[in-house]
Amino acid sequence: MTEEANVKRALLALLTCLLIVGSLGCSYTDFRRAYGSIYVPESEFPPDPMKDIEERQAAMAAALARWRAEWAYEEEPYEVGAGDVLQVRVFPGGHMAAQVLNVIVDEDGAIALPLIGRLIAEGRTLAEIEDQVTELYEPAYYRDPVVSIAVSQFRSKPVYVTGAVGHPGMQMISKNRIPILEALLIAGATQLGAADEVLVTRESRSKEAEVEAIGHPKSGAAEPPRVESVRVSITGLMEGTEPEQNIWVNADDIVHVPLEVAKTFTVVGYVRGPGLYPIPRDRELGIMDAVALAGGPTGDARTEHTILLRDTGAGSQVFTIDLTRVANAEDPDLQVLPNDTIIVTTTWPIRVLDGFLSAFRFRQFFYGY
Repeated sequence: MTEEANVKRALLALLTCLLIVGSLGCSYTDFRRAYGSIYVPESEFPPDPMKDIEERQAAMAAALARWRAEWAYEEEPYEVGAGDVLQVRVFPGGHMAAQVLNVIVDEDGAIALPLIGRLIAEGRTLAEIEDQVTELYEPAYYRDPVVSIAVSQFRSKPVYVTGAVGHPGMQMISKNRIPILEALLIAGATQLGAADEVLVTRESRSKEAEVEAIGHPKSGAAEPPRVESVRVSITGLMEGTEPEQNIWVNADDIVHVPLEVAKTFTVVGYVRGPGLYPIPRDRELGIMDAVALAGGPTGDARTEHTILLRDTGAGSQVFTIDLTRVANAEDPDLQVLPNDTIIVTTTWPIRVLDGFLSAFRFRQFFYGY
């Protein structure tokens, strides 16, 4: 009797262990597994960042060229500013050698030349400065002089491009103003993750404040500059549907390209790459593509019982999806929305096996983790 009782106790203990392991398996779902079959469309592989940037630059340059062709405008003569470096060539005439000088426009907006001294250059075009220099040299110093002036270094018109661009920071422009597409190109074009909307911030002064700013005193305190902000849609510019968005960027303007606030969804369960994924902003994303982004289902996945959890604000919605029927176009493919959670489940025996392996610490041996 004693031996029989011991056998019964042993069988009872074994049955109890099996029940415990079975119960662990029923409640266990391994969200880290990464093996088995995979379905990944070729279009879903991560893009080459450098190729994407080059394509953005080419598309932006093409959009700028198209805008210039459709919106004809006359290029304004460059107005010299403080900080510019001018190369002045003076050909006195006769047998005298040409004089070549590099002069900096000082903070007062003036340049200094031999014999004639200082003269105001800021706010004037190169042609206007050439005419004045010629008049000052002739006939007092030279007979029939020829004066040629060019800007050797543009340092007076900074534009600040910040945020998600290739070369953020201060960019010196060689024109009085440039369209925003050109400003973005100078800064290396927008990068991956850049938002569609670009913010341009600039100072706006009244006419009275502008008069005082150039040195004509007035009674009372000067009116402080007003700051205005303009929002520009890059997509509309690139596609040519909103060419009027290609606004002018002036010296000292700030162009900011913010990073887009990512809209994400989560995939867990029996997929090769569970985790958090962004929703593309340029197209809708279905359940099949969402699972593909997570590496596709593993060989142990129960694709006919995939669960979609959606928070509606008023509560949670639960959808049960058969991925096989969706793949065969027998069921519609649901659109993934921000904050959705997709759970790719498995069969009951696999869950029991996973629970058993985890309980007895055999997972490292079978799965490598």
